[in-house]
Amino acid sequence: MISSRRDEWVALCGIVALLGLAGACTNSDDLGSGVDRLIVDVELQNPTTRFAVAGLLLNQITVRPLDPVANQTLGPNPLALVSSTTGGTDIDFNGAQTTFDFGTTLPEGTYRIDSIVFEILQFQQGTPSATPMNCVGNVTTYPLESATVFPDQQTFTITEGSDRNRMRLIIDGAALADAFEQSWTCGCSFSGNCLSITSCAPAQRCGQTFRDGDFSNLSSTYLQVVSDQ
Repeated sequence: MISSRRDEWVALCGIVALLGLAGACTNSDDLGSGVDRLIVDVELQNPTTRFAVAGLLLNQITVRPLDPVANQTLGPNPLALVSSTTGGTDIDFNGAQTTFDFGTTLPEGTYRIDSIVFEILQFQQGTPSATPMNCVGNVTTYPLESATVFPDQQTFTITEGSDRNRMRLIIDGAALADAFEQSWTCGCSFSGNCLSITSCAPAQRCGQTFRDGDFSNLSSTYLQVVSDQ
């Protein structure tokens, strides 16, 4: 039986992308006696922003098992649900599609979401707000940015043979855009207003510094994880 479990996990490593070295798959019988498919549903809600070009590339979701033995077995490398080699999921806030899904395979057990990687955060060609404040409402075009978000203790469970191995990642588009804008430090100003990046002098570009840590800290305002379990 142990040999069978080990063979299952070795095969699984060809399906589930591991960040870092593939050697994290060795001696991994404690990761679960069975495997099953996980469906991840990504749902975009409230997508309206002041930007004509708004969206993001969901590049990666990494997880770690709550079981301490399984967690120790993995070492420093978490399990990756979305393989970065596939390019991720392109979510256009102004597009017609608001739901996205993908599947992966994991050993049974309960997992904690370790990180969510947005490879591209794009907010450009915006309409200035009538009541701007600092960067928010003033900047019409932001540079492309990437960020890694660390949700607070969001978990899901894989049960072998269950038809409820699903996880929903709900993104509030307007709240995410607001958090994105709040995470910039403005530089260039004129009569107290922050100008468009394209209008600023090179040494004082509006939105010059993106504070990705602040963006991650605001994740509870724009990200919600719901498990069917």
